[in-house]
Amino acid sequence: MFDPVKSEIISSEEVREYEDAQYCLTTIIPLVENPKRNTYIVDQETLDNFLEGYNEYAGFIISVEKLL
Repeated sequence: MFDPVKSEIISSEEVREYEDAQYCLTTIIPLVENPKRNTYIVDQETLDNFLEGYNEYAGFIISVEKLL
């Protein structure tokens, strides 16, 4: 495992905001005839499901951003 470059205490309210938020998830699929970038709008539960076993895919995540 690796260590974070930054760590800070946050409030329970902020945790709830992140739990209830939607995220813009962007991935790259490089090993196909026509490589592509895919963008998804997901909630936390969908993001968790997406990440489960993701290392088996031939792609990589380039960003996850919380939407306002």
